[in-house]
Amino acid sequence: MPKTQPGSPMRDSVRAARRTRVGTQRVAFTMPHKTISISIDFPQPLSAVFAHLSEHENLAAVFGVPIKRIATSRDPNEPNGLGSVRRLFIGPVRVEETITAFEKDRTIEYRVTKGGFLKHHHGVMRFSEQSGGTHLDYTVEIQSIFPFVTMPLTAALGFGMRRGLTKLSRRDRLALVK
Repeated sequence: MPKTQPGSPMRDSVRAARRTRVGTQRVAFTMPHKTISISIDFPQPLSAVFAHLSEHENLAAVFGVPIKRIATSRDPNEPNGLGSVRRLFIGPVRVEETITAFEKDRTIEYRVTKGGFLKHHHGVMRFSEQSGGTHLDYTVEIQSIFPFVTMPLTAALGFGMRRGLTKLSRRDRLALVK
């Protein structure tokens, strides 16, 4: 193999090729985020469904894990609104989600801000009135820090969320947990 002089075009191109190859290998192990999309109709009025699902503790029935509000929103009329934080207890793992957008009877957005093994977790609940009831579009984007964990995690979470929301939609009344 011929030796190249420092600064020669051949040596620079060999270094660039090595950097590119190494960079490509890093990219190959980066897993894209996965999305859970759930659309569900509730017979209950919009204000009741929104009030129920905006109360952090009520989400325990949807996700099947204990949930507790640990920080209150600055708005005294909406303690679970913008800036509030809830903690989920998933076995030994504690995850904190912060509400990043809140529009009463319309939208709730949140992100995981502490704990767990997620690189990216963003949830959006969009509510709309539909024939005297409520329509919910719920989207969650997930990406784990561990390769190949995102797919099974998304499948399990999606299954649990669909089951919990379906059970909730079949109730005659939505009681608020306080």
